[in-house]
Amino acid sequence: MYFMAIAKMNNMSVLHLYTLIEFGFITNVLSNWQPTDIARKIVKYSIAPYAIIWMLAKILVENQNGFDNYTSSLSCAIITIAAAYALLGLVSSEFDRQNSASVLWILTGFLIYFSGNLVLFAISSTIILRAWTIHNILAMIANICYSGGFLSLHRA
Repeated sequence: MYFMAIAKMNNMSVLHLYTLIEFGFITNVLSNWQPTDIARKIVKYSIAPYAIIWMLAKILVENQNGFDNYTSSLSCAIITIAAAYALLGLVSSEFDRQNSASVLWILTGFLIYFSGNLVLFAISSTIILRAWTIHNILAMIANICYSGGFLSLHRA
């Protein structure tokens, strides 16, 4: 994306593809942390329907030269629900604090980042400059949570 920006090329198509790839990776991780088998399957198998909706949105609805408001918002909504359900399952069960601390930190990061960005991505076309400032703050907070998760893995 950096080189595209230097060459003054529109790099929004790369961002559109990133949304799909990010959704696939994160839901794959989240599927392993779901508290029930049915939830694991739903989260894991949500990738294919999302990919179909993503493709249809690219063809029919979203502008390739603009931000992908619909598919990014949908991605954030699904990831927020999956992370919240996994976090609820983790906290409501009697979990091993030392071994589950990393999952707790990472789920918290997912929840903060994706729930916060859900609203921003949905309305980003109207408040684009402020949205990116808030997005970056949410990303920093999420990265601190991810770091806490990785550091607690090291201690375990």
